[in-house]
Amino acid sequence: MSQSILIKRASGRQRPFRIFWNSVFFGVLDFIYPSICSLCRRSIDEDGPVCCECRKSLIDDFRLTSYDNESHFKYLKEKIHFNKVHACWTFTPQIEALIHIVKYQRGRKLGKYLGRIMGERIREQLPDLSESVIVPVPLHPVRRRERGYNQSEILSLGIAEIIPIQISTNVLIRKKHTKTQTLLSAKERQDNVQDAFLIRNGKAIVNRRVVLIDDIVTTGATMQQCAKALIRAGAESVTGLALARPVL
Repeated sequence: MSQSILIKRASGRQRPFRIFWNSVFFGVLDFIYPSICSLCRRSIDEDGPVCCECRKSLIDDFRLTSYDNESHFKYLKEKIHFNKVHACWTFTPQIEALIHIVKYQRGRKLGKYLGRIMGERIREQLPDLSESVIVPVPLHPVRRRERGYNQSEILSLGIAEIIPIQISTNVLIRKKHTKTQTLLSAKERQDNVQDAFLIRNGKAIVNRRVVLIDDIVTTGATMQQCAKALIRAGAESVTGLALARPVL
């Protein structure tokens, strides 16, 4: 299991050198400047990415919303391969800003923090979750090198700190370097990720219930293609779990 949750560092001749100096640079910044809440931008003394007030707001605003029939995914062209998708928060400007930080602004700490909140809340609402296996939606190696990490893996690690659940990061592979889905139409999103994923080592998910983790789900196109690969490889079922879902 320890091997399955290993997050590999990007390789390359210049990459380790750049990672080292980035860590030094941002470490100096963290030492010189006080911690700032990711939500309200006020200085904080807490050992975390958000202040106490904003943490309370995140917990109070947590709303596990389930999308479990075809009418919720009307843009998908073929039979739906996942059982349902759960979104944890309403897609407000604040949540959108947090997702942006997690993905693009050194958001590892915030991502794991949000994952822990997810774990605390879904532990009560999805009590059978620990019997499943988590599979984070993978990034293409090029995108991962650019970002330095996979935000879906970071969320998964946060969840696993609260719920005793296996994480498998070496099962699902993104073989196509796809465009970002953000600015694409519903049809373009489906075409963009069509057959973009493959299974490298399916033993961990055969006859298992899989929880597929992503930061955001919109049309369901990415979840669909991931679930298709997982079901074909022998998964018993696939359920999606995301931070939020925008209104379509």
